[in-house]
Amino acid sequence: RFRRLAPLDRCAPPAAPGSGRADRAAPRLAHCPQSAGLQLAMGQQLAATGRIPEAIARFRLSADLSPNDAAPLVEMADLCFASGQAETGLAALHQALARQPGNPLALTSLAFYHIVTGDEAGARRQWQEILRQPRTPPAMLEKLRQSYQRQFGRTLP
Repeated sequence: RFRRLAPLDRCAPPAAPGSGRADRAAPRLAHCPQSAGLQLAMGQQLAATGRIPEAIARFRLSADLSPNDAAPLVEMADLCFASGQAETGLAALHQALARQPGNPLALTSLAFYHIVTGDEAGARRQWQEILRQPRTPPAMLEKLRQSYQRQFGRTLP
C-alpha cells in the first residue's frame, strides 16, 4: 500500500504488518503515546487479530496525531467497510482525500466501494480521478477493471 513519508517520529518508524515490529508497538507506545506511526502500527496489529473497535480507535488517533497523513484514514475506512460501518468508512475516505487529494489508496478504496454497492456512475467518476494521477499500481488498476467488469458486465474506459 502507498504510504506517504510522515514526519520523523522521535520513537520509532511505523511497523508493517507481519514485519515483527508491530509486536513491539505496545511497549513503545508506553514511552511515546503521541507517535502517529506507532499508533498506526498498533492499529494494524489489532486489526490483524480481529480487534476491530480497538483498531479503528488507534487509526483515528493516528490520524489525529498526523493531520496531513491519509494512511490511517484509509486503513480505518477499509476496516469499517469490512465490518459493516459503511458511513464511517466513507467519511474516513473523504477526510483522507481532503488531506491528500489524489491519494491512490483512498481513490481506489472509494472506487471499490462504488463497485461493490452497485453505483456505476460513482465508480466511473472515481476511475477518472484515478487515471489523473500516476501513482496507482498497475495491479490495482487491473483489479478495479476486473471488479467493474464482474459487477456491471462492461469494461472501464
